[in-house]
Amino acid sequence: MKWVLAPAEFARVWTIETGMQRQPYPMNVAAAELPADLPATDGPRRHTRFADPELSAALALCSRPDSTVATVYGERRRTGTPERILAVGSVVGRNAAVLVANTDAVHVIGCQAKELASTLVEIIGSAPAGQHATMRQHQDSLLDPDVPVPDSGDRFRRLLRAPVDTRGVVTVTVAPGHPTTQTTSHRTWLDVRGDGRYLLTTAAAFTLAPVADQDFADHLDLLLGIR
Repeated sequence: MKWVLAPAEFARVWTIETGMQRQPYPMNVAAAELPADLPATDGPRRHTRFADPELSAALALCSRPDSTVATVYGERRRTGTPERILAVGSVVGRNAAVLVANTDAVHVIGCQAKELASTLVEIIGSAPAGQHATMRQHQDSLLDPDVPVPDSGDRFRRLLRAPVDTRGVVTVTVAPGHPTTQTTSHRTWLDVRGDGRYLLTTAAAFTLAPVADQDFADHLDLLLGIR
């Protein structure tokens, strides 16, 4: 199921359905940039809670504090004007929902949990896998230009600095309502111009791995705990 709402309409419907003024990150980034005097349309004024049960369920899922959450924040530069990629997906059990903010609309998508990762990759956009094999380097050798590195380290550095068509970060938080068991993972994707897509994992060692669309979705499934 999919719904498309004007930004002001979504803000009103979100508050009516969830009782919350603040929208989830990164939707609140787009909402904060709306003009203060933006007129509301007739649609949201007529909206009543549970008027559309499936829309109500999707928004309720996105507002649940116990849902596993994947946020997407990125930028697409394939055309002259950079285009931001803002989305958040929530999953509880077998059900999932996704919110996507564009410049002139908010998309609400209801789907099964097993479809969430592929939906997020579709929102980010398709790209071929990068042409270089997986590379790993200790962070000091990449961040400190005075540290000598082997040829593989030079390739790693060049890729990180290469022009990109699209780049961004996916953050997955599992069990956010349980501080003792909560885990948060970050993955940066880089669509290197003239090359392909890589997934960057940062820790004591940095890993840069080429990923096709399905590889990307499979990796997100692992982070989300979806089997």
